Amino acid sequence: MPFIIIFIFIFACPINGYSENGNSQEVVAAVLRDWQPHYLTDSKTSKPAGFAIDMMNKVAELSGFEIRYAVYNDWPDAVEAVQKGQAVLLPNMGITAERQKLYDFTMPYETFRISAFVRQATSNIDKLSQLNEKKAGAVETNQGMTLLKNQGVSNIQAYKSPEELFMALVSGGIDVAVYPEQVFQGLAIRMGLDNKIKIIGQPLQEIKRGIAIRKGEPKLFQRLETAVQQLMKSPEYKTIYEKWHGKPKSFWNVKRVILLMGALFGLITAILLLWRYVSIIKLNKALDKTVTKLKETQEYLNESILRQKEAVKASNVGLWDWDLITNKVIFSIEWKKQIGYKDHEIDNDFKEWENRVHPDDLVPTLEKVKYSIANAQQNHQSEFRFLHKDGSYRWILTQGSVIQDTSGRSIRMLGSHIDITERKQDEKRLDNAIKYIQTILDNAPVGIATLRADGEIVTTNISLAKIIGGPIEGIVGRNIHEIESWRTSGMLAAAEDVLSSGLEKNLDFHYISSFDKECWVSSLFIPFTHENEQQLLLMMTDISKSKRAEGKNKKLQEQLQQAQKMESVGRLAGGVAHDYNNALTSIMGFTELAMMDADPKGPLHSDLSQVLKSAKRAKDITRQLLAFARKQTIAPVVLDLNETVESMFKMLRRLIGEDIDLVWMPGKDLGNVKMDPSQIDQILANLCVNARDAIQGVGKIIIETGKITFDKDYCADHTGFIPGEFVILAVSDNGCGMDKEILNNIFEPFFTTKPVDKGTGLGLSTVFGIVKQNNGFINVYSEPGKGTSVKIYLPLYEDEAVEIQRGSTGKIPQGQGETILLVEDDLSILKLAQKILERLNYTVLIAGTPKEGIKLAQDHTGEIYLLVTDVIMPEMNGLELSKQLKQFYPDLKCIFMSGYTANAIAHHGVLDEGVHFVQKPFAKKDLASIVRKVLDQ
Repeated sequence: MPFIIIFIFIFACPINGYSENGNSQEVVAAVLRDWQPHYLTDSKTSKPAGFAIDMMNKVAELSGFEIRYAVYNDWPDAVEAVQKGQAVLLPNMGITAERQKLYDFTMPYETFRISAFVRQATSNIDKLSQLNEKKAGAVETNQGMTLLKNQGVSNIQAYKSPEELFMALVSGGIDVAVYPEQVFQGLAIRMGLDNKIKIIGQPLQEIKRGIAIRKGEPKLFQRLETAVQQLMKSPEYKTIYEKWHGKPKSFWNVKRVILLMGALFGLITAILLLWRYVSIIKLNKALDKTVTKLKETQEYLNESILRQKEAVKASNVGLWDWDLITNKVIFSIEWKKQIGYKDHEIDNDFKEWENRVHPDDLVPTLEKVKYSIANAQQNHQSEFRFLHKDGSYRWILTQGSVIQDTSGRSIRMLGSHIDITERKQDEKRLDNAIKYIQTILDNAPVGIATLRADGEIVTTNISLAKIIGGPIEGIVGRNIHEIESWRTSGMLAAAEDVLSSGLEKNLDFHYISSFDKECWVSSLFIPFTHENEQQLLLMMTDISKSKRAEGKNKKLQEQLQQAQKMESVGRLAGGVAHDYNNALTSIMGFTELAMMDADPKGPLHSDLSQVLKSAKRAKDITRQLLAFARKQTIAPVVLDLNETVESMFKMLRRLIGEDIDLVWMPGKDLGNVKMDPSQIDQILANLCVNARDAIQGVGKIIIETGKITFDKDYCADHTGFIPGEFVILAVSDNGCGMDKEILNNIFEPFFTTKPVDKGTGLGLSTVFGIVKQNNGFINVYSEPGKGTSVKIYLPLYEDEAVEIQRGSTGKIPQGQGETILLVEDDLSILKLAQKILERLNYTVLIAGTPKEGIKLAQDHTGEIYLLVTDVIMPEMNGLELSKQLKQFYPDLKCIFMSGYTANAIAHHGVLDEGVHFVQKPFAKKDLASIVRKVLDQ
């Protein structure tokens, strides 16, 4: 698990050393947390400070960059950050030949002298050649370690920090310490022990230091180099330097002057009194020797006490000394300070310790103590919670040893007392983090596994086990080279390729696991290194559903393209219908009028009859186009489908001929549908004609009805089907059938397999448009040589059906002199309608615009019974005109005329309730019938 955490951490870390975004320029510098006086953390702002920081800030200001610091605990981490690209420069770095291969250095702005330090009282070492037999020390990552080895020193002690090195020197742990002068002397000054050390001989090495910039940043290097040169020439450099390194000390100070004066005075006094006090001087010499020894002894004792005191402070360790006979315990100041008390606030009694141990930890801790005393252990150790003055509990690590008297009785126990609360908190956080990440992995939606280079599966998660259909314990520990499904699917080859190339790879595989589960998986292989061992991370996702959906999506895409193409044709058809129907209205109307005036037996009447026949054929084509475009104006009613079909049977039998058997199979308890009865006529006529043409010679056409319900699950697996209750109208034949290519195009307008003079290619397009306009859907099944079955599904409607009245062929109804206001912006239609209505014995007022119509109505002194108006006109539409006219004639009745659906009187082609409408082009009989019908209501 730790290597997964490391892996996630490494790949989650952003790499950002140097960026330029518009005018904003930022440079990331790697710095140390504490390496005084060059690096330290400001106690007030918690930001980096020090000589190197001040220098870097000024250089950044002069070069126009914004500097951001990445802080690290030690020098190797900072160097590694620059090498990995997490930072771009190091503000203060020694310039060596090896480092110049990796970095570009600015001109040096500081010279480091690495020197050898000894204790002030040391007199037997005054030059470097005397180090061979001495115990020397250096910081393990510092150049001083190399320099000592170059001097031939064999007894070298390595330390982790300059503080540890300094304490080892002043406490007598080593004889000589080698470290940079500025840092070591600054450390001594801060600790108040600068009078305890001194430098011997000449510096071992002088290293010039400057700003190190990662190779490959020439522009950044040039700007920083210029800024450093500028700063070195300014007085600000001296100010920054003296701020952190101090002003150079004058050799003559008060102490040295006093010493010199004292020495001169002593010399003069000695010369004057030499001749008189020879015997006394001899005695004094003997006394001086004794005094000197006493002073050296005292100095050694003082240094030992100071060394112990400073060592305890530096290590933050509390000490205790327990007299097992008296039960008194001497607690050090640091011991008391750790739990928030001053020295005088805690008595030297064992109860002071016992009363502060957490109740849950007291018994097991005392058991350990008793065992150590009984066995005179020298390595007693225990951890427990200890009460702080602020009321909180701190975790304490105590270590100690038992001292016995000459008889073997345990009489004392002494040891240390260390606050490990932070360590315990870190351990808890780490444990929680591991559990948290494991929980994430177990709940991750993708399968995750890690493999060794030899193919052994090390870890996996629940999701991967679910994908391949096996238990986790049956997966971990197996080797992929021994799993046949890895080899056959290609996953083994992919894993070996990633391990050999070191490059990640993402591939899809058809996988049949050893647990007999078949699926499609997307596998991401990522190589990584853990504890110097190459391993492989596998992230697996089950994509079986998406693979299955690809086929469905392709089919849906094809259907969408087909629907869009048909919709475009529909828009075109609807767009031209208005003007086309207006023209047909004039042609048909004036032809009828001319035929009334012509001799029925003459050639002119015959010619006019052919013109009228062609116009009606054009009218039917326009009607089919509008039906396909779903712009046909309809007046739907609730009807019984069985009754409607039965009422058409005589017409259908005449349509298909005597050689074809027409079979009617009505379903029971269908329920009703809501649609325009004329649309049922169109559907059956088109389907029966197509069925007739598909039959060669004798055959059979079956018309049947039924009822069916589709649920969501069924529709999800059957493209084009809609959930709900539906009434079925099916027309089947045993004709020649169709292949798949023809089936894919049957609803396209003008597509036909018939000869040019046998069909327009609008039959099934019309059926398709009508079904869609009534919120239904259609399904066609056909095979070559096996006939065709067309099933239409219309939504079930619960209201009661109305009785359908088929039109009669009686006389044209006449008017009774009623006044009709006729408004139409097309002059030819206006004149036509006027002539028709006047011949039908109506009084007609005509207007070419709505405003003319309003004026006529206002000026008319008699009653106006009926308004006949076009729907779409300039100034206002027909509905708005009718509303205005009803202000003058509240009982005015209205008939609307149009060549296509208008939203003013209809919605999606369905007429509003109570609206009377005549479709253009209309015949004289159509207009006469609806006018009489409306006036008689």
